[in-house]
Amino acid sequence: MVEYVPGMTVAQLRAQIDAAKAHAMDRFESDWGTRDIRVVMDALCRTIPGSASPADAAAKALAIVRR
Repeated sequence: MVEYVPGMTVAQLRAQIDAAKAHAMDRFESDWGTRDIRVVMDALCRTIPGSASPADAAAKALAIVRR
């Protein structure tokens, strides 16, 4: 989580943002099995139109990504 504190320098704020981004990408990789967002987006674009729900689309996309 990024938290701005009055008096914080740009470098301190940037360090917090970079740490949050790294954590988010680690979680993304843990969930999807890849750090390549384009692969996941491609799979979701293929599964969303024929899916009954967002969870169904995600499950189908996950199967595609993990092949």
